[in-house]
Amino acid sequence: MIQYRLGTEEDLIAVYPSYADEFPESERKAIAQLTVLMRKGDYKLVIAEDVYMTHLNRLGFAMIYRPKNESFIWLDYLVMEKSFQGKGYGSVFFDYLLQCFEKVNGMYIEVEIPDGVDINQVRRINYYERLGAIRLPLDYYLPTPTDKMPMFLYYCHYDGIIPEHTLTQKHIEMALTYIHYDHPCIGDVLAAIHEI
Repeated sequence: MIQYRLGTEEDLIAVYPSYADEFPESERKAIAQLTVLMRKGDYKLVIAEDVYMTHLNRLGFAMIYRPKNESFIWLDYLVMEKSFQGKGYGSVFFDYLLQCFEKVNGMYIEVEIPDGVDINQVRRINYYERLGAIRLPLDYYLPTPTDKMPMFLYYCHYDGIIPEHTLTQKHIEMALTYIHYDHPCIGDVLAAIHEI
């Protein structure tokens, strides 16, 4: 049986090696930064576990931004443990994230633009598109500690409606200023994001 729960700071320490293994250094945060985000309250660690008798196996985890009084969540990271990849658990977890929070219409997802070298980048895009995510027509950038990285921004709609551009811009600003509060170039990043 699969169960889901909100993670603690102790859980963050336990999942961090898998997180560091899955994402390049330029795209991930230090454990201290993630701890600060969790303590602020709107940033959640969600853990998926397989319960077998009295034994728990961690299937994967997600780090999401869920602002109060808003109708969206922002998927910052989703990791399925290597031994559980390709077995359908990720799709079930993704659906759970869309449905477990009250009054959520959809989820934003940042995805790397394929560089032609890393086949996992294309695999991630195909995965999210199979789950119903739609690429938004934006020049989008991920803030990094020193600059900005071009990315695709996807939206998976739970209620069948894609938010209008002005609402999307508001959601992007909220998410980026919350998640990347410590990046000095956040203003430049927000100014560079525009509809194409």
